[in-house]
Formats: sequence, structure tokens, C-alpha cells
Amino acid sequence: MHLTPVELQTWLEWAGARLIAMPGGRIKPEGPRVIWPDYSQEIFEVLDFRGNVRAKAAIPSGMEISLAEKVMLLPNVCESHITRQILHKRAQVDPITGRYRNSWSKIAASLHCGKEAIKIRHKKGLLEVLSETPEPTFYQLSLTFCQIL
Repeated sequence: MHLTPVELQTWLEWAGARLIAMPGGRIKPEGPRVIWPDYSQEIFEVLDFRGNVRAKAAIPSGMEISLAEKVMLLPNVCESHITRQILHKRAQVDPITGRYRNSWSKIAASLHCGKEAIKIRHKKGLLEVLSETPEPTFYQLSLTFCQIL
């Protein structure tokens, strides 16, 4: 099975979005506990409240989580830790909107490089992952993808 760099990037983005969608508390100060008020029977109050509820991504299943973790381990075959960082940062995709959490400019600023240099290293990193990872690994991952989807 021959995988293209675009397909590998799609796998990484899927895995990044699934891992970001995992439920769990973030490290932050605990807010005060609020006792839920009585239910309102007025339709406008209910609609107003529902309009303020934030959209949430679907919680990934256990099989999706294990597959996402395996996919996110693929960039570890790269020799350069900067290339691994670029691949991992670019794989962080918002699970609801599908937008990248780290733009090329943001990645370039965090690594003190130019934007075009980051893009080139990203492409080389994808090719390095494809050349260094054995074919059976991609075959097993694709079979697992087929089971999930």
C-alpha cells in the first residue's frame, strides 16, 4: 500500500482532531459550584439559554483513541525533533470547525524560522515518515481505519 504525503497529512489531522475532542478537564482553577436553578417554563428563556451553549465535538470511541495515538506516533521516525514538532503542530485541527489551530506563521514564530522554510520542512518530514515507516504498519492502520469508518 503506497500512501501519499497528502493522505498521511489527512491521517495526522484526523488523529489530532480526535485527540483534541477527548473529554477531560483542562488544567485551570476550579470555579465555584453553582446549584442549578428551577426550570423555567417560559419558552424565550429556554431558547436564550440554548443559544448560549457551546458546540462540542463528538467524544471519540476507545478504538478511535488507540488508532489516533498510533497515527500520532508516526512522526517519531523523523531524525530532527524540529521536524517532529512541525508535523505535530500542523496536525492539531479543531474537531468542530476543521481549522488548523497552528497556522504556518504561528509555527514559524514559535520555532524562529521563516514560514516558507517551515512549509518545506513539513513536506520533507511527511516524505521522511513515508520512507522510514514499514509498509505493514500503514496496511494495519488502514485496516483499522476501515473498521472504524
